[in-house]
Amino acid sequence: MNIYGIVAIIALFGFIISTVIRHTKKVGQTLVCPLDFNCDSVIHSSYSKFFGIDVATLGIIYYGGITSLYAFFWLFPSILPESVHLIGFFLSVLAVLFSLLLLTIQAIVIREWCFWCIVSAFISGAILIISTMTLGENLQFLLLKYQAIISVVHMLVVGLGVGAALVVDLFFIKFLKDYRISYSESNVLNGLSQIIWLALGILLITAFAIFFPLSIAYLAKTKFIAKLFVVGVIVINWILMNLIIMPKLVKASFDGTGDTPDLQNLRRSAHTFGVLSLVSWIVMFILSMVRSTPFSSGQIIAGYSILVIVIVIIVQYIDYRTMQPISTNK
Repeated sequence: MNIYGIVAIIALFGFIISTVIRHTKKVGQTLVCPLDFNCDSVIHSSYSKFFGIDVATLGIIYYGGITSLYAFFWLFPSILPESVHLIGFFLSVLAVLFSLLLLTIQAIVIREWCFWCIVSAFISGAILIISTMTLGENLQFLLLKYQAIISVVHMLVVGLGVGAALVVDLFFIKFLKDYRISYSESNVLNGLSQIIWLALGILLITAFAIFFPLSIAYLAKTKFIAKLFVVGVIVINWILMNLIIMPKLVKASFDGTGDTPDLQNLRRSAHTFGVLSLVSWIVMFILSMVRSTPFSSGQIIAGYSILVIVIVIIVQYIDYRTMQPISTNK
């Protein structure tokens, strides 16, 4: 058995785990965890669907596809074009990023762990490592060969991120007119946020694909360091906003205590994170559009930081001026 067969067998285990989880949910049974975890609370949470599709179903599709693909590589190594190998690699990277997102949600939001989800994450990581080994030195060659296509996808994803961030901010402002976020409004925001999660994942993958084969040249470019900084801000900001601020805001809006200083602070924080996201995506789009810049990476980062600070101060001032006073009942 060659290395393709090993990947196919490992992916088959992931397929079996995803199938068992999907079947357990469908028939309403309790998912048994070998360790002292609460798997049921994880697989039945509001985060168990992505774009309306059950995460377990996505696992079945991914692991089934990888199993079939690498079994084909194993049995018929010379039939499929080399571009299919690269697609398999990209899917493996996306799966690992998605697994990391799900584990982060379990740690920060649900605060429960699913043993089988953790095993699935390790399987995704193993598939990525071994699939990278199957490509070997060809990985750099293939990334260079399809550099133009990857760059176009990168630009489209940045544009998608800008548009999605703008729509999320507009909906958020609209939903907060009554100073509350309902569960239905939260579902709308979560659906839009998933577009940005997907855009972030593809952005990171295409950025790596562009950087890896020409790493020395890109490290010499000032705008690359600046883009790396902005991407880091986008990722951290989006995690804080969607996994910490928004769940607290929805819960606080309907805990029956009425408007409170804590609720007002949460709204201000959400506005700040939303504006920061939009500004960062726009800056990322501008940096992706320009071929070169006369400014150093430090100057770009400083200018970006000053812009963010000024806009955040303006937003906080507007929030302060328009915030309704808290009524007290004695």
